[in-house]
Amino acid sequence: MEEFKSLSNLSKLKHLDLGGNHFDKGILRSLGALSALTSLKLDSNQMEGPLYDQGLCGLKKLQELDLQGNSFEGTLPSCLYNLTSLQRCDNKKVEIETENSDWVPLFQLESLVISNCSLNKLSHRLPTFLFHQHSLRSLGLEHTGLKGPFPDWLFRNNTRLKYAILHDNSFSGHFHLPLFLNSTHGIDVSNNQLIGKLQRNIGEILPNIRLSSYKGGILTYMSGLDLSCNNLIGEIPPELGQLQEIHALNLSHNQLIGSIPKSFSNLTELESLDLSHNRLSREIPPQLIELTFLAVFSVAYNNLSGRTPDMKAQFGTFQASSYDGNPFLCGVPLEKSCSNNKDASPPTPTQSSNWIVTSNSQ
Repeated sequence: MEEFKSLSNLSKLKHLDLGGNHFDKGILRSLGALSALTSLKLDSNQMEGPLYDQGLCGLKKLQELDLQGNSFEGTLPSCLYNLTSLQRCDNKKVEIETENSDWVPLFQLESLVISNCSLNKLSHRLPTFLFHQHSLRSLGLEHTGLKGPFPDWLFRNNTRLKYAILHDNSFSGHFHLPLFLNSTHGIDVSNNQLIGKLQRNIGEILPNIRLSSYKGGILTYMSGLDLSCNNLIGEIPPELGQLQEIHALNLSHNQLIGSIPKSFSNLTELESLDLSHNRLSREIPPQLIELTFLAVFSVAYNNLSGRTPDMKAQFGTFQASSYDGNPFLCGVPLEKSCSNNKDASPPTPTQSSNWIVTSNSQ
């Protein structure tokens, strides 16, 4: 591109941000002249097709590379794997293929974000090169087609890992949360195939959880825990009520049983609580009306019975849809009145068994 020939005059430039424009990938050919570049942001442009090796391969001092918001395809240029200073790599929709299982990169990443693509399309397994990334602090691998057992080793080996976004994959097997979250601040493993129980000491090891997305648009980049859309079983540990600084808690679309812990009233910073599509029973703790910041609330499609919480504070803003699929709930905003105690009674064991099957079909 003619207009970028002058880049050769910027050989000492260290930071270049070209994000949010309408550049095509032709600009990549001119970047090799910027030999001192340490940070390159090309996000949110109109680049598509394979990445050019020439240009990017000349950036030997590159520490940060952001290619998000484009339509690249194929693989990341192999020359980038041998950069010694690369710390941050955000390249959604670009594959990383590591056919050589013994390959160890020279770089030590602090942040790696790859989504909507294949990390290793030959095996659909987590690339073993991550085993050697001891400086990794932030990892985003959502919707990458990964399969197999949940990678406990990733958290045991990368002791500096603080944030891990692994949703929309096909990880399976037992889920032992306390094994790898002693130092992790945030994890999103929603939409996988994990099974197991939530251990009762979970509240002791998760003092401060921060993740990027939850139900409700207001919750972008806020604190929370998302374990939704798995096959988690057992009761919700009351110890979760110790997570007093989280802003969002999503346990929806699992097979959790028992009651909603009264200790949830201690989550005074909570803005989103989604417990829908489980098998929870008994009443909704009336103490939840103490959650004065709550903006999103759903207990829909469970086996709950009794009265809905008083229409006070934030609970005065929730519609009947927050309680759908619980035929033995009564009270405002539902049409069923609680004046008849029999109407608010839970079903008999036989009725309950039949109803559970139908109400939780999705």
